[in-house]
Amino acid sequence: MNNLKNSLILLVCVLYFVNFALDNYVIATLISIALLILFASSLRQVSFIPMVVGSILLMIGFYIEVIINGKSFIRSLLGLQNNLPLLLLILTVPLLAIPLKSGQLINQLNGIVAKQSTPIRSFTSLTFFVAIITPILNLGAIKVVHEIIKDNNLHKPLMAKSYFIGFSSAALWSPYFGSVALVLFYLNVDFSKYILIGITFAIFQIAIGSALFYFQVGRHQELEGTSTSVSKPMATNKTMILKILSTIAFFIVIIILLEKITLLPMMMIVSIVSIVTPFLWGMFSNRWSYVKKSLAAYSSQLGGAVNTEIVLFLSAGLFGKALASSSASELIKGASEYLVSASFHLFVVCIILIVMVLSFIGIHQIVTVPLIAMQLDPTAIGVSPVVLAFVLILAWVVSQITSPLNAISIIISNSVQKRSVVTGIVWNGAYAITMFISGIVFISLLNQLGL
Repeated sequence: MNNLKNSLILLVCVLYFVNFALDNYVIATLISIALLILFASSLRQVSFIPMVVGSILLMIGFYIEVIINGKSFIRSLLGLQNNLPLLLLILTVPLLAIPLKSGQLINQLNGIVAKQSTPIRSFTSLTFFVAIITPILNLGAIKVVHEIIKDNNLHKPLMAKSYFIGFSSAALWSPYFGSVALVLFYLNVDFSKYILIGITFAIFQIAIGSALFYFQVGRHQELEGTSTSVSKPMATNKTMILKILSTIAFFIVIIILLEKITLLPMMMIVSIVSIVTPFLWGMFSNRWSYVKKSLAAYSSQLGGAVNTEIVLFLSAGLFGKALASSSASELIKGASEYLVSASFHLFVVCIILIVMVLSFIGIHQIVTVPLIAMQLDPTAIGVSPVVLAFVLILAWVVSQITSPLNAISIIISNSVQKRSVVTGIVWNGAYAITMFISGIVFISLLNQLGL
């Protein structure tokens, strides 16, 4: 059954790229039918909350499309493809990790953390460590990093804080993250117009997170559970650090150039780059055996790794498209225009709080953020598309920290063996609050500058 599901996922990927070029209704219908089968098979393998949320969104979506909007069932199935570009992004981005995980590129960066003798230095180096590999490895970065540094006996709050700050900084700007890719896709904003804004705020947040940690433990040279000596420290290798940074910079530049030259959607470009990269790397490095082995491992676990994403992405896409075509869309737009006219800051706060609250009770950002993005017209409400994009991306990232049910919260809590409420809210609540406040100030500045 898993092999059949994996084959179906690969078929959907191939058909999507073919249909993107041909724009054929028959192929589009076949894709939608395959997606409905994938949804049904994945629904049985997810936890309770995604199962309930996904089922409700799918049923309401079909009801609105068929009963209210008057579409045929087959035509309404096309709504399942609304978030398909993001699903493809999630499926293909892990392929970039194949060359990055090979050899000693990541392992040698352990020396940055291992040789530090104080909590402040350990925190700074670990945060930097996470921040430079997360833009490409995404959620997998935390697992990779923790596997490398877990024997260093670092203080658990230190690790959780570093993981969240390093990860969230990447989620603010990296095109390999759904938070950036999906929002820019729905608001039709070029990545080249957004990247400087995202990176600027990401750097600012790393500085704020570091300052918070310093004020919390700055007067203490050691923390309970933090080792100040490591049995076999590895020497810091600046060449390796530069190699990682240059690799990330190379991928970002390639994406920006391809976006300008081809005029293709950014998520399509990122998916293509992710697929092509391991093959090119294998050809030029003569590591075909490693690439084949990695691809075999990747394909064998493809279906089981994205059950939740399949359920939430497909149902949210159908629901969002159905709602956008209904009269409810006008109500949401009217409410947004009223909030902006009353107070721009009130509008921003409401957007962020809605996403945070719903994420806290288990409704993923993939449901709320695209739904909001599809209903908002930046021109109608008098807000720049780039500014509105940053508002939604900020809401997505802050809610990742505060939600105990979010994937990154669960991964970090499992790594440090503490409940996600503790790692997210207790240990990183102050950081989330400062990100919320500083984000509003930053948005106000962007709006004043007319960006």
